Amino acid sequence: MNRIRASVLSVLSVSLLLLIASPAWAQTQSTTGNILGTILDPDGGVLPGATITVTSESTGRVRTAVASANGTYRVPLLPPGLYSVRADLQGFRSVERNAIPVSLGSAMQVDISMDLASVQEVLIVTGQSPVVETSKTQVSTTISETAIDSLPILGRNFTDFTLLTPGTLIEGSRNTIAISGQRGINTSVNVDGSSDNSAFFGYQRGGTDSPFTISQESVQEFQVITSGIMPEFGRSGGGLVNVVTKSGTNQWRGGGHFFLRDEGFTGTDPFDREQTEFSAKQFGGSVGGPLARNETFAFFSADAQVFGIPYFVDYDLDAAQTSALEAYVTQFRPAWDINQTRFTRTNDTVVLFGKLDHSINDDNQVSLRVNFSDHETIGGGTDTNLQGSTTLSNSSLGAQKEKTISTVLQVTSVLGERAFNEFRVQYAIDDLDRLSNDLEGPDTDIRNPFVQFGRRFFMPIFVDEKKFQVQNNFSYLFDNHDIKAGFDFETDKTSEFFAGFAAGEFRFDSLDEFMLNEPSFMLQRFGGFDPNDLSPNFDVRQTVAAVYLQDSWRVNDHLTVNYGVRWEGTFNPTPIGNPDRPVTQQIPDDLNNFQPRFGFAYSPDPRTVLRSSVGVFYSRTPTILFFNPFTSAGVAGVGIFFIGGFGGELDGLWPNLFPSLPDGISATQEIYWFDPSYQEARTIRINAGVEREIVDNLSLGVSYVHARADGLQSLFDSNLVDLGLDADGRRLYGGPIEAGVEWRIEKNSARSRYNALIFEFKKRFSDGWGMFGSYTLAKDEDNDSNERSATGDQPTDIFNLDADFGSSDRDIRHRFVMSAFTDLPAGFKIAGTFTARSGQPYNGILTSDVNGDNETNDRPAINGSIIARNSFEQPSFSNVDLRLTKQFATGAGQFQFFAEVFNALNSENLYTTRTQYDSSRFGDLNTFIGNVRQLQLGFRWAY
Repeated sequence: MNRIRASVLSVLSVSLLLLIASPAWAQTQSTTGNILGTILDPDGGVLPGATITVTSESTGRVRTAVASANGTYRVPLLPPGLYSVRADLQGFRSVERNAIPVSLGSAMQVDISMDLASVQEVLIVTGQSPVVETSKTQVSTTISETAIDSLPILGRNFTDFTLLTPGTLIEGSRNTIAISGQRGINTSVNVDGSSDNSAFFGYQRGGTDSPFTISQESVQEFQVITSGIMPEFGRSGGGLVNVVTKSGTNQWRGGGHFFLRDEGFTGTDPFDREQTEFSAKQFGGSVGGPLARNETFAFFSADAQVFGIPYFVDYDLDAAQTSALEAYVTQFRPAWDINQTRFTRTNDTVVLFGKLDHSINDDNQVSLRVNFSDHETIGGGTDTNLQGSTTLSNSSLGAQKEKTISTVLQVTSVLGERAFNEFRVQYAIDDLDRLSNDLEGPDTDIRNPFVQFGRRFFMPIFVDEKKFQVQNNFSYLFDNHDIKAGFDFETDKTSEFFAGFAAGEFRFDSLDEFMLNEPSFMLQRFGGFDPNDLSPNFDVRQTVAAVYLQDSWRVNDHLTVNYGVRWEGTFNPTPIGNPDRPVTQQIPDDLNNFQPRFGFAYSPDPRTVLRSSVGVFYSRTPTILFFNPFTSAGVAGVGIFFIGGFGGELDGLWPNLFPSLPDGISATQEIYWFDPSYQEARTIRINAGVEREIVDNLSLGVSYVHARADGLQSLFDSNLVDLGLDADGRRLYGGPIEAGVEWRIEKNSARSRYNALIFEFKKRFSDGWGMFGSYTLAKDEDNDSNERSATGDQPTDIFNLDADFGSSDRDIRHRFVMSAFTDLPAGFKIAGTFTARSGQPYNGILTSDVNGDNETNDRPAINGSIIARNSFEQPSFSNVDLRLTKQFATGAGQFQFFAEVFNALNSENLYTTRTQYDSSRFGDLNTFIGNVRQLQLGFRWAY
């Protein structure tokens, strides 16, 4: 009821704003930008009726407009690139402004002053983009094609450039892009205006293991929007990464590239281990041009990587322990490779891209693009880390193969002088196979020290996603308003084979207990699948729909106001469930997600802007969370779990499994369902800031960002008897309310709070150099950082979730990023990036189950109170990457040779995975993040 009341009030608030608005312009657009301005006479008065001609300098496409009664004009829906703007009016000298840069989502202010005509001539002026966008209400960073081509990047994944923007990081648990304190699954990624998110996993299509699924070669530019997102964009509770790809032009252009790293160019890691057999080769190219000048254009690119890196298995066992362990395991599983050794992990990919643009006539353009990726990694398949140490033996690893293909068709239409329309349709496929080195099992975990071998409980997996999306955006220009309305319809079909725990999972509290075959826990799944049949056992469809209405109002020359509202609805599948438990036979739809948004930009002078925004945003629930309700309802034919290990009943069982569901010994089965009141997660985001150009080409800015998310997914067992709190304040449980069952309920009961103060600087490239950077001071708190909780990361107190409220897994208190590039004599260029941040928090947990909830998630008590969640901190992180370029221009084209050094200062960036508080090795730094120091040589040819 509170959420409905809040939504109604929000809609009324927006309606009131619409009613009081008198007769912004700077609308954020998914694939284009705008040119706008005012036509003035010699005395500064407005000139209505002037004809404005906007011409693309790369494709020759022409758009026209007529200055309104107040002298203003607007030309929206312009693809990023350089444009010329010409103003003509009888009795006045024509004026032409050239080289006007339009970037993604920008609103270029091009005011033109016209003198009385004394002779028939045209005044030509070279344009330049403003350092401060005075009509932009959002907090965003645009990464241009120049920056993408100039700055050093370890690999060819353009999304790595998002880490150069404030408030972004790679979320450790999923290896996904997290923005402004939100879970990575809540970051929306759009490519050419269409969703590039996986409906199943929530993150970007193509997964987190692939080095890239869209080639850097095909990306023209992209922007990262952290706050102030307009209603046109949805499913963006964690921010938006918006990408536009390249197109062909009126000149045939192309080229190729090759980059090389190998063990001879690579230093030892922080543990003095040589990176032998390390090799990385990246190569590809592109070509684009006119099929019919000014009318039809084509662009193609290809990019590939062949990659191998040493990977080290480290159990933290001495020689005697290792020998005894290997001898013991060999008796039962002689084929298992459990050696503490080094092996090579591969990570190869091929990406192909093609795009065709055609002008049907002056008012209608159509674009068709196809992107294909084919990725394979061997020696991993369960671990996204590509270097350092692992406690997973080679028997626990495997291979991952993933193919994606996406096709987007877009039609852009000019419907008279004031109306415009964009129609877009997408069809995409994502096919993922995770294969296991071991098919026999069982999954075996020793908790102190960590040793893991055997088939992982979630292997193998076969997932096939199919996405169909239709969007339409209609714009109408009034004198001072840009009204925009549209809809977005998306349906995603997911098919999966997953037989989790079919090979069983055993846990042992120590190495000694393992050698005595005394497991503390055992989980096995029965029914619902045929182990000899790998066809899907989970096949669902989720549909989301949205409509929006927004206005960008140019109040006067100093003030722009953006406002609007978006509605989203989610239609979820219905599981068969358990007839004896009706609650298992539903996953609620969510149809009341109204999202009002408001922002303004006030510019007292052309060098200064004050901007602020507030808005409501909803995030989509990944369909991977639906699997368990479909397959674990306590019905043997659908899928049933056996959980045991209490009281020694399983002693001596490992590595065998039960041939059928056992009885006669203590057992607990899991039954999953969604809370009947479950709804999508909601984030309220607020920003306020000021930006000023303090000297020519250099701006400084400061802003505050607040994000409060409620209704985040949290999965836990609620079938526990409350025994109250002990003397330390720890919640104790006395076994289940209903014997033999775990009620695993998916609730939207978690919450997060993010506050950040951001300082930014930007030096436009001029006088041979440019730079941009930021410092972020932030606090990120929540009571659950993981939407799946598949590894026992459930709340310690199910009756008071805020007992776990504290630093989130993403909490980075201090973060500084700077990028710079400059021209040197003799055709040399140098560029670099520097990143420094404080360490991420981690949780200190006990190896045993203290509170009786059958999970090893308990934190220790110190001085009579339970320590806060995530109260320990990893070491700080720093990194410097440098690129030196030598450029030659010849009749055969332009040649560039690169020498790049990654982690140039050889920062160790140590890290610990030893989080058992009662272990003697707690907090020992046993691995590292980032990269060892590497030299990369590269070559690029362009014509």
